[in-house]
Formats: sequence, C-alpha cells, structure tokens
Amino acid sequence: KLPTPTRVACGKHATQLIIETLERLGKSEKLTIIALAPLTNLAVAIRLRPDLFRSNVEKIVWMGGAVMRGGNYRPWAEANAAYDPEATHIVLSSGVPLMMYPWDAYLDVEFSRAELELLGAQDPSEGACTHGGPELCARLLHREMRNWRKETAGLGDAGAVLCMMYPEVCEMRHLPVSVELTGTRTRGMTVVDLRTFADPPDEPMGQPNVHIVMEVNPLLMKQYFAEIVFSGKPV
Repeated sequence: KLPTPTRVACGKHATQLIIETLERLGKSEKLTIIALAPLTNLAVAIRLRPDLFRSNVEKIVWMGGAVMRGGNYRPWAEANAAYDPEATHIVLSSGVPLMMYPWDAYLDVEFSRAELELLGAQDPSEGACTHGGPELCARLLHREMRNWRKETAGLGDAGAVLCMMYPEVCEMRHLPVSVELTGTRTRGMTVVDLRTFADPPDEPMGQPNVHIVMEVNPLLMKQYFAEIVFSGKPV
C-alpha cells in the first residue's frame, strides 16, 4: 500500500495543460517534453498550437518506435508508435526536434536479480511502501521478474530519461524516420532510413528528422540509475 497522496489530480485535459505550460514560459525559456507513451495528447497539442511548439519546445524525448529489432505490439510495430500511428506521424512530421529511445535500446538494459541484491534492492513485502522511491522501484523491478518468470527486469522507460540527462551513455544518429499508416501487417511500424545513398530510380532519401539512440552502454546506464534511485544522488 502506498502512502496517501499529498497532491490532487489536475482537472484539465492533458492537451490543455501542455499548451498552458508552454504559454507560461518566458521569452528565453524552452521546455523539454518527455513522452513515455503513445503520442496522442502531444499530437493534438501540436495541431492546435504549432507556433508554441516551434518557439517554446527545446525537444521531445520519446520512448517509442524501433529501428531493427521488430516490435512488441506487432512483429514490426512497437506499442507506443502502433497504438496511435496517426499521432506518431504528426509528431514525426512536425519539425519539432525529437530524440527517440527505441525498442532496440529498451531491450538492452536489464538488472539481474543478483545485481539488485548487491544494490540492497531486496524484494519488498506486500505491506506499506514506507521508503518512497527506492522501495517502489525495487518493488516494480521484482514484480516484473515474478510476472514474466524471468531472472532479469528491464530498466524500461527510465532509459530514455537517462540518455537525455547523460548523453555519454549512448550513441545517437540523426536519421529520417516515418511511420507506416496503412500496412495490414506493419501499421505502426517506424521506418528508419538507414541507407547511405539512393540513386534514381530509387526513392530519394528523406531529410533527417529524429535523433535516434542507436547504441547504449548498459553498465554505465545501470550505474547512473542505481546512484540516482538507490543512493539518493541529487539529479
């Protein structure tokens, strides 16, 4: 059981909240938006106020899509892209700077049960959660191992945040990315143009629009995550 919340839920629609937050920024301020889910709300906000996104958004950091390792929702479609492909298309084509932490990188960073034990992140009891973030994180990681009957648990969406905060944990490439909207088997697939050339009559290469995390350093990411979450290191 978690402690009783001290904050109240916002009564506004997410799209309205995003727009109002951007409107409140000062002239020299820019916002980085972290999106760890389908892009529906962001896409609607972009359609309503594209001017705000062009002027007031530093970048969008998105956990979603895939490059070369298929998907989870469909064989070739990652869930956060495939649940709303039209929204994915709107964001990809918006011109707003976008950093993508794909399914490929998501799969590469996992904690083993032994690693969690070394960090003192034991499987908490099912009683009250009394120590906040570290205990809740340990509970979620251990629950993943129980639910999926595995000896490892993925770092998950937190990897996108780490790559944004500490660029040294990853290697990125600026590439053209689009999303499949009509394929019977591939709707929601993010199509990354990895070609180095395109000669006629081949389809021309698109303009790079996404900074994609192509490689990660799992050991360094886990080290940073452990220091921040389990050791109380200031962010």
